Amino acid sequence: LLRGKYAEVLCVPGNHDLWLDRKGETHFNDSMEKLAAFQAMCCDEGVRTGPLRVGPPSGGRACCVVPLLSWHHQSFDTEPDIINWGGIMKIEHCMTDFKRCRWPAPLSDLDDSVARAVDALNDDGDPLPEGAGG
Repeated sequence: LLRGKYAEVLCVPGNHDLWLDRKGETHFNDSMEKLAAFQAMCCDEGVRTGPLRVGPPSGGRACCVVPLLSWHHQSFDTEPDIINWGGIMKIEHCMTDFKRCRWPAPLSDLDDSVARAVDALNDDGDPLPEGAGG
């Protein structure tokens, strides 16, 4: 729909895009497989998931839009823990991502392996457009 109205459409999957069905996803074994399918679907539809130079075709001022894949991890939370207040559930018990995403071994929500694996996918992606680094 958007490709018919705009010259370029870019997309970055969010955490909800990697959720699997509560009853057991029938189409995907895990969330990494679903991420690969999401990116393939975007490619098939002409939606960019990699860098794009925006501006005049040659010379002139331009900028790059660079979609980045990322995933959260508990170590990103640098705030002190709340103490003396009972009833606060552990993050893995109340945050839906922990319940609805499933990761292939050896990836785990309980360490930074998922965040590192998703981040590494940026290294395998499209290079920056020519002239973007200067």
